[in-house]
Amino acid sequence: MKYRTTHKKLASGRLKIYYYTEAGTRFFDCMDNPMSQPFPAAFLKAWQEAVDSEPGSGKPEGDCAQFIEDYLASDKFLSRAEATRAGYQYALDIARKEFGAASIPVMEDRRFRGAIINWQHECAKVSRRQADLNVQALSLALGYAHARGLILHNPAADLPNLYERPDDKRPFDEWMTTAFLDGASQTESDAFLLARYTGLRRTDLARITWPAWKGDYIEWTTSKGRGKRLVIIPLTPDAQSFLTGLKARSGDAVTLLTGDRGRPVQPRRIGDLVNDRCDLLGIDRTLHNLRNTYATDCIRAGFSDEDIAETLGWSIDDVKAMKRVYVARDEINAAKIRKLRTGTEQVQNKRTKTNQPTNRRNSNGRKL
Repeated sequence: MKYRTTHKKLASGRLKIYYYTEAGTRFFDCMDNPMSQPFPAAFLKAWQEAVDSEPGSGKPEGDCAQFIEDYLASDKFLSRAEATRAGYQYALDIARKEFGAASIPVMEDRRFRGAIINWQHECAKVSRRQADLNVQALSLALGYAHARGLILHNPAADLPNLYERPDDKRPFDEWMTTAFLDGASQTESDAFLLARYTGLRRTDLARITWPAWKGDYIEWTTSKGRGKRLVIIPLTPDAQSFLTGLKARSGDAVTLLTGDRGRPVQPRRIGDLVNDRCDLLGIDRTLHNLRNTYATDCIRAGFSDEDIAETLGWSIDDVKAMKRVYVARDEINAAKIRKLRTGTEQVQNKRTKTNQPTNRRNSNGRKL
């Protein structure tokens, strides 16, 4: 809210302060000390009544649905990453169905915040994560309206999350992989193995294209960090064999992962393909756990903690925790020994080449 003030010293020696809207309507006065935030309810009410009474500058028209549309068309929204926009768009579609008809007076009523909290808990019966995302997206839309002076406050701001992200570093056990693939559809199998062999998140699994495959590694700019994070993903021989077969079946497809009709698979669909089948088989794992499985493969192959952390976007502590809990000590040591032997063999081969006799001769015809 924007206002200006004047003051006058009374005969008693006290200071009286007068408040005016930008259009010049006086709406409040007080003694001695200026108003400070949070403003009293009487002050806010007087300011709003004064604004409403001014010709051509009354209270704006609109409802929650209009505020959502305004936000979706704003630079604030359009400047976000593609995956983020998709998630907020989906959440705001849900919010629009629930609160789209809410008028400005309804949204400014203190009880409207309670309605949002009740809606969040109702959505949480299906998914706590989606419920939190719904409220977060609604808060952004109403916050945008508040910043432009269309509503006095944002009733969805600073609501606590209901979902607590578990620190789940469990990989898929071998029997789980066997059970999942046994009887899986081609698309389910492809989604599972691509995630299993690359450790990519579902957004990148859906977006990754064939030029990113370089033979024994994948070079890809991930969706994290607004598409500015380039990673090199090393591939095992099994992964290379899988991609060779996938390429032969993909034909002219641009993306690695396609559905039954040869079209790209959407990120949400990839999660459903893996998670729903795991639920059906009683496997206590999700698509995200396949990133952990890829990490254990890298650990067993002897990759450094720094390399694994860089590839997966983890911290060094995350990798060390994975080692301690899910990778046997003898496997780690065996990987180190293999790496040491490989390095020793390379040094020996280099020395052998250096010490080999040469057939070169000098200008007198003698061997060098």
